[in-house]
Amino acid sequence: PILEALATGAARVASELDELTAVLPPRDGLLAITTRLDEAGIPWAIGGSALLAALGLVDRVNDWDVQVTHDPEPLRFLFAGVPHTYFEHGGCHADWKLSFEAERTELIPHFAFFAPYGVVRIPLHRTREWNGLPIASPEGWACAYWLMGRYDEHEQRARRATCAEALFAWLREHGADATRVRELLREPLPPELAERFERLLAAQA
Repeated sequence: PILEALATGAARVASELDELTAVLPPRDGLLAITTRLDEAGIPWAIGGSALLAALGLVDRVNDWDVQVTHDPEPLRFLFAGVPHTYFEHGGCHADWKLSFEAERTELIPHFAFFAPYGVVRIPLHRTREWNGLPIASPEGWACAYWLMGRYDEHEQRARRATCAEALFAWLREHGADATRVRELLREPLPPELAERFERLLAAQA
């Protein structure tokens, strides 16, 4: 118990240091968006570069990516009075997006990607709290960044692939959640990506 308490305290201190050193966008706009989600009973979690910052992998967050598991049309109605741009499926993205420029926030309903063997859906999980925000699954976003690194617009691929590699390295060092990995393995992943997740499982066996 003493060792567990020390480890918990060390993790908390490290998290607080990350919060202090990471350069973040303003939170007011984000919280205005997420408060509406909370009031509507819609679960959400933060992904993208903020997730990477929460894990200590980057020190700058340009905008807020908010993953939600909800149909886009009710979200458009919920935010009808808030200026935003709505995006349908495009490129490798099989989801939708509501982009709020002033709030530097993007809502991603039903996070998913077109891949060679079908549509890969990224489940929503709240895995930790960082800077007062619920953080999404590193396993899910490793999957997402890997797919974007292969199938996104060419000029975006190198940066996406770098994010994927950073997340897979973090998962190898800190351990992946077996339940979340198995959930992803039930999706139609490309064989190379599925093999990477299988190796994460094998490392914990």
